Amino acid sequence: MPDVCVYKIPILGAISVDRPLAFHIDDIHIEFFQAGRVLTEVLIQYEILEHQIQKPPPTADFLVNEPRQSEIEEITLHISNGFSLFTSRNVEILFESRSIQWLKDEFLIGENNNVESNVELPSYAARLSMPLFIRSVLTGCIVKRHDPAVTFYARGSNDASAHRYIEAFYNLFFFLEYLYGNGKSGPKKVLEAFMSSEELRNAIEKVIAENPTGLIVSREFSEKLGNMSTSDVLEALIDIRGTLHHPNHRRPGTWSPGKQSAFSNESIFLQFVCMNIAFERYFPSAFTPVIEKAYKKVERCLRRGSNIRVVTK
Repeated sequence: MPDVCVYKIPILGAISVDRPLAFHIDDIHIEFFQAGRVLTEVLIQYEILEHQIQKPPPTADFLVNEPRQSEIEEITLHISNGFSLFTSRNVEILFESRSIQWLKDEFLIGENNNVESNVELPSYAARLSMPLFIRSVLTGCIVKRHDPAVTFYARGSNDASAHRYIEAFYNLFFFLEYLYGNGKSGPKKVLEAFMSSEELRNAIEKVIAENPTGLIVSREFSEKLGNMSTSDVLEALIDIRGTLHHPNHRRPGTWSPGKQSAFSNESIFLQFVCMNIAFERYFPSAFTPVIEKAYKKVERCLRRGSNIRVVTK
């Protein structure tokens, strides 16, 4: 057998699953672990073929060989996106904090039976249902290429929930800029780029019409929104972004980083706009025929009580 590269990667986000499973998906082995019913770590392993092994130069003190680093990072980011969307939390698989181990002719992964049925779920943890856990893992390992927009949304949504409204506005506005800004700068050009997106216009109009924020934002803000056109709303959001990005002590009523609530209404509204778009972007990749076939395979493995093996190639 060739050498095996093993990643141990911590998980941040306080979520729980009924049973943190182990999967063998194509040539990737992946297993999740939890402590106190909270996911804490993921192991990802793959074989390193002979032609992928780099020989260190004679003068090198050490060499870290990660022939599939970018691929594994994309997998972790995509899984994090699924976990975040389905729990309304910012869940991060901290790839930058990974540890790497090389094994000879063996794998660490087995079937994880860490159920912890007698441990009470902590009040701060969010529960991720088994179907959504499985689908997130399959989507990450099969699709691999993650959507940065969903990461911006997850972080911004988490900031808003924690009342970090300034940070929330930044992350959520980055969501808009990434998808619809087309690299434009200057208020007029950015507004023009935003308004050219039917998807963005529809999301704004939907939130205003359905008013899901009615009991969260101030009544004055809600009434103001009802009298604004889509262009007016976007212009106001762009203006706030400019205010935050260019602090100026000479500007009347200049903002303070200690006054988060001053931007709560706009951040919460923007959170709902981005949420509508983020789910619509994630779902097509998570419900393709390939993912559906893989999901049914996992169900059969669970019914039989066998190790989970999925082949898509």
